[in-house]
Amino acid sequence: MSPTVLVVEDDEILRSITGDAISQLGICVIGCASADDALSMLEYSSSRVLVMTDICMPGSMDGLELAQVIWSRWPFLLVI
Repeated sequence: MSPTVLVVEDDEILRSITGDAISQLGICVIGCASADDALSMLEYSSSRVLVMTDICMPGSMDGLELAQVIWSRWPFLLVI
């Protein structure tokens, strides 16, 4: 199983550009538009995932709050 980067970015263009750049390195990329979407994805599968999140996002939580929730549920995950 190859590593996966979960790109959490509310701006669709920036999410796409970031995902494309990472994909060109041969890494699997999953894009999420919100913190809630990211948490749903991690509930489904959290193994071998690095989370790359925007800080300022609309919705129920920003990127810093998302990182705190991730570390409380999955302390082994890396978040940048």
